[in-house]
Amino acid sequence: MTFLQKRFSRPVRPHPPERELAAATSPSQTRLNAGDFAVAQMVHDVQSQLAVMVGCADNLLAGAGQADRQIAELHRRGEHATRLTRAVLTAAQPVEVRRALNLNEIVTHAGTMLSCVTGPWIRLQFRLAPEPVRVFARIFEIERILLNIVLNARDAIAADGTITIETAIGPSGDAASSDDRIGPGARLTITDTGAGMSEELRERIFEPFFTTKEGATGLGLPSVAFTVQQLGGTVAVRSRPGGGTSVVVLLPQVRDLVY
Repeated sequence: MTFLQKRFSRPVRPHPPERELAAATSPSQTRLNAGDFAVAQMVHDVQSQLAVMVGCADNLLAGAGQADRQIAELHRRGEHATRLTRAVLTAAQPVEVRRALNLNEIVTHAGTMLSCVTGPWIRLQFRLAPEPVRVFARIFEIERILLNIVLNARDAIAADGTITIETAIGPSGDAASSDDRIGPGARLTITDTGAGMSEELRERIFEPFFTTKEGATGLGLPSVAFTVQQLGGTVAVRSRPGGGTSVVVLLPQVRDLVY
């Protein structure tokens, strides 16, 4: 057992709501060392960026008709992976100030990145809210959430399938804040047509280092849960065997901005 695995050996137990909904327990409840998790999270982020680069290269080799955009995305992700590696070596998070972001814009700009990892056999579908869906976050935090969930969705689809990314403004629940600029909740939902999962598996998906995939780290969804918790939100999963999976991220909504 490695040093990091010892640090993350305590399982995360989800909140016990309805049978079809497994909500992620916040990583703080696992009593993990935040510094250790930050380092593990950054290493996993580097791996995710490299997955985008490899996906872009595969698409280019396949002769996809979007070569220019794919090459630009490959270059951008290579630079990002370099910055993340530097951050790991200095044991510090990438420096970027949280600010009000429109989820619709982040999702739209991430489309090329996500298409690199899904490949030509999986259809990406976007259903964005007609109004801005604003949250306080860093761009890389939202991209981290998107990329890790989409990578899991991709792996759940055996052949052709669809991944749908939706934004909306919905009930906030625990994501509410006493700040009067925080509205009813910014919702990001990612749904796939994959194999789905059993209730027993859903109970463990946010447990660090737990994985059913050979060669995987088991840090993708725990990293999502940790990031969402840092942003003051919640994450939950709806799934059933043979019925696909929906991951619902709810973040505090920023409204009525004054410049």
